[in-house]
Amino acid sequence: WSDQEDKLLKIEVKKQKFQGGNINWEIISKSFGGTRAPIQCKNRLNNYLQLGKVYGDWDQYEDVCILDMKRKGFMWADIADRLQRRTGNHIRERFVNYLDPNIKKTPWTKEEDTILLANQRTLGNKWADIQKLLPGPGIRPQNSIKNRF
Repeated sequence: WSDQEDKLLKIEVKKQKFQGGNINWEIISKSFGGTRAPIQCKNRLNNYLQLGKVYGDWDQYEDVCILDMKRKGFMWADIADRLQRRTGNHIRERFVNYLDPNIKKTPWTKEEDTILLANQRTLGNKWADIQKLLPGPGIRPQNSIKNRF
């Protein structure tokens, strides 16, 4: 998303809120000339453009809080309520890609590279399916698999 698209999205949402109705994502998506689907507009607003949310470097306190609350069984939205600066989606991505204690952080092996390349040819970019085929112990995050490819 460009800065201009973000501004347009905010304007279109404000227009609809000012008119007193529910947000009609179909109408908003049309303002992008067919380049953005309604669900893309909704997700962009809800996950990335919320006022008061931070979209940058993570503090050590946030990481500790996420690990502690996840260990205690809290849901992503509950953790976001506690941190207030992040969305549940951002917190989930942080945990899955960086904080999960089961993440395999060792250098990639030739065997893993072979499995990745062979299965990407047959499965395409289905990183979750490829993730299941990689040998353990530990897991490679889907984002890591995509980046490796």
